Amino acid sequence: ASVLAGLVYVALRELKGIAYYTVQTAFQTVCLILGMSMRAIIGHNAWPQTPPESTTHRWVLLIVGFSISAYCADLCITTGYARAGPAISYVSVLKFLSPVLATVWAVIFLDESVGWND
Repeated sequence: ASVLAGLVYVALRELKGIAYYTVQTAFQTVCLILGMSMRAIIGHNAWPQTPPESTTHRWVLLIVGFSISAYCADLCITTGYARAGPAISYVSVLKFLSPVLATVWAVIFLDESVGWND
């Protein structure tokens, strides 16, 4: 996924005539299709165990909310790459800092512990 995401950012420079959100949406769609195809090919179709009936709608809302938030965040960083011009290195630093900042967020606000492999 990281390699494909990097290719999208490189391709954005070549696809100046096409809106960046079109490229991003196409990329996300292709990744979804490829991911589901690989699940079918390797036979790993086990889905996570569903929560009790009373909380199912909450879990669905959370998953949909997280998915939309992740898509919007990726769209924002793609917009940054598309509009950065010569300052593209600053956007790259922010993009590569996102796992670090996510870990810091988890430690501070979600009271998670960090191990040696985090």
